[in-house]
Amino acid sequence: MRTSPLSSRLSFNSVAINFAKTDGMDVRIRDPMEMSLPPVTLDWTLDFASRELQQALAYWTSRCGKRKRPLREDLHPAAMAPFLRHVTLIEVRHLAMGARAYRVRLAGTYVEQVFGPISGQRIDAVLPSPISARWQKCFDTVCEAERPLRLSGRVGFEDRSWLTGEVLLAPLGDEARPIAMIFAAFVWQQDTQHFAA
Repeated sequence: MRTSPLSSRLSFNSVAINFAKTDGMDVRIRDPMEMSLPPVTLDWTLDFASRELQQALAYWTSRCGKRKRPLREDLHPAAMAPFLRHVTLIEVRHLAMGARAYRVRLAGTYVEQVFGPISGQRIDAVLPSPISARWQKCFDTVCEAERPLRLSGRVGFEDRSWLTGEVLLAPLGDEARPIAMIFAAFVWQQDTQHFAA
C-alpha cells in the first residue's frame, strides 16, 4: 500500500486520529485514545474477500438503481437470504451541530454471536466507550462521504483479537435528505484465515 503526499491529521469528535490517504483511498486508523484496540483499515476500493460481503455489496448496488443509495424500503429479507444473518441495520439520528447518534435497529444472528443482543440499542449504550467511539467515527465517515466503505482488522470487543474480519458499511435513505440508516454486513474468521488489512 503506497501512501500519497495527501497525508493529513484530522479530528473526529475532538479526538485526533492519524489519517493517511493512499492511492487506493485506503486509510488506517490508530487513535491515540484507543491504543488498546487493534488498528482498523478503511478501504474505499470495496475489494471484499468474503463471498457474503461481495453478495451484500452487489445487492445494495442493485437496489440503488440510478440513485446514489437505496431506501430502507428497497431492501427485502428474502432477497438477502444467502447473507441475511450477517446484516445489521444502523439507524442514524441527526443531532444538533452536525453530531449523530447511532442505534442498532436490527442485528443479524451472526453479528450477535460476537456483540451479544444489541438489536434496538444505541451503540454507546451497549459497547465499551473506546469501541463505540471507533464505530461512531466509522459510521460518521460513511455519512459524510455518502458512499459504501470496507473495514478490515481484528475484533477489539471482549478481547476477541484472535478474530479478524471485514465489514461493509453502506448508506440508506432519500438522496434529498441526510442519510437515515446504514446497511452493514459483517464477516469474521479465525486468524489462520485472516483478511488482508
